[in-house]
Amino acid sequence: MQISFGILAALLSASSLVAASPTQSAGDLMLDLNSKATSALENAQAPTSRKKCTIANANVRRDWKALSKKERKAYINAVLCLRKKPSKADPSFAPGARTRYDDFVAVHINQTRTIHATGNFFTWHRYYTWAYEKALRDECGYRGTQPYWNWFETGDFATNPLFDGSETSMSGDGEFFKHNGSVSGTGLIFLPSGNGGGCIKKGPFAGATANLGPPSPGMDGMEATATPLEYNPRCLRRDLSRYTIDKWMTLPNLYNVTLGDASRSIQIMQDEFQGRFPDRFLGLHGAGHFAIGGDSSDLYSSSNEPVFFLHHAMVDRVYWIWQALHPKQARDIAGTITIGNRPPSRDALKSDPLNMGVNAAEITIDDALDTMSGSPFCYIYLQRLNIPDISTIVLSQVKVTPQAVQIPDYLPSKAPSNVSSACSCLIASPSAPMTTTITAKASRTVTTTQTRTNTFSVNKLRSTFVTDRKISTSTSSSKTTKTGSETVTQTNRKSTMVTKPVTVTVTNFNTVIVTNTNVVEATNYNTLYFTNVDTVAETDYNTVVFTNTEGFTVTQYYTTVQIDVATSVITPDAVTVTSGTTTVWGS
Repeated sequence: MQISFGILAALLSASSLVAASPTQSAGDLMLDLNSKATSALENAQAPTSRKKCTIANANVRRDWKALSKKERKAYINAVLCLRKKPSKADPSFAPGARTRYDDFVAVHINQTRTIHATGNFFTWHRYYTWAYEKALRDECGYRGTQPYWNWFETGDFATNPLFDGSETSMSGDGEFFKHNGSVSGTGLIFLPSGNGGGCIKKGPFAGATANLGPPSPGMDGMEATATPLEYNPRCLRRDLSRYTIDKWMTLPNLYNVTLGDASRSIQIMQDEFQGRFPDRFLGLHGAGHFAIGGDSSDLYSSSNEPVFFLHHAMVDRVYWIWQALHPKQARDIAGTITIGNRPPSRDALKSDPLNMGVNAAEITIDDALDTMSGSPFCYIYLQRLNIPDISTIVLSQVKVTPQAVQIPDYLPSKAPSNVSSACSCLIASPSAPMTTTITAKASRTVTTTQTRTNTFSVNKLRSTFVTDRKISTSTSSSKTTKTGSETVTQTNRKSTMVTKPVTVTVTNFNTVIVTNTNVVEATNYNTLYFTNVDTVAETDYNTVVFTNTEGFTVTQYYTTVQIDVATSVITPDAVTVTSGTTTVWGS
């Protein structure tokens, strides 16, 4: 999707309200970081820049929660499509690959030890996720962009729209499977089990199969295979758990890799981000994989899990923010070309290739350092704010008890950039349900009529001058002028009527956050009921009548000069006479 920068600026400006909260969470910080990153990119682009990819026309990757149900369904259908299309991989490379989705899994399995804890970790996975997004679009008709999973707003898996098991989710937990949890970080970090562990039981991916791997599963009870690229069909498994989210996806850890001590260089940042296993620190990257568990717990074949690509879009988002906030180091890389430098190897170079097999053409690390280079990337990230369908939003003033803080008015504005999109306020318990109806009307008719008449005179002149009957000069002047009349009549009319009945019923709550007028979040409440209905009737037509008769002027001048010369020569024997020589100039 693409949005105009006016709307983008309004949304990002509204995001600073949340970040300014005195009780900031990791989610608030992420929102504020995203805003600062986009502003930094905007400032870095000169007004006269001729780059094909700009913030104004870049594709926008959004939080899964910000997608409409229709958009979520479109993404899900594209993934299911890719899991049915036949593989393009060479059977000698991946004999077990059966589908185009398997082609992506095979490449990840094959290169695992050269794309993790290496100098190309961020750029390889950036290109990998982009190639997957491109396959969804080119091969399965998907028209959106790759969404991301915002770890910091996961909440309860059972009610999170990404994992709630509905038809517009990426499916829910696995069946309960008794096991002893998982181990990660080369066996140094023990993770307790969740309430799943078995085959995915609900949603679009219920009963889905994985055909490749797993060579090194982290979850107890999963059987490893010594031939991960051979055909090994089995059900896709999950064990959703908040343990890693609560322990490692925290405000201090996010701050550390984006603005804190660990953000000082790409080397420190990526080491912290990927985990310090001897210190039993899993890091943000590993915490995401093990929050899902099951097939996602295998370092090699984790991309069997379809949420892998939403997870790595979020990984890329953090890297994108770090780059935007550290422009001097944005193109730095650090690390070797083997996992944790085992076995010891040379440093990675920007000229090193990023190979995607049959999934995309080969590019270099240097090519993947900028998401707005225009070749191959042109995208940015947006925090979880719904983009309004119309440019004018009206939120009427709502009053509750006298002690309550009232929600401020948001008045309609002609410019989308002036639309306020978020507020955060404390509201006491209302004595009765609150109902407000919002109606915005805008109608404008412009009629312009212009008539222009130009008239030129017609003059004819002829004069003759004769001297001594030998030299005669004749001048003829003729002017023809037409009258031009130009009439322009234009009528423009645009009428928009928006009616938004909004009903909110809240019982016994302390805090309500209203974001972008369409999202309500509440803490410590018992009952929350929210209805939002939009009705838009719009008429837009233009009438133009144009009449143009152009006049023109023709001026002709003729000049004739006639010279008569008579010469007589008398000789004794004869007479010769020469006469009648005429020279004419004319135009």
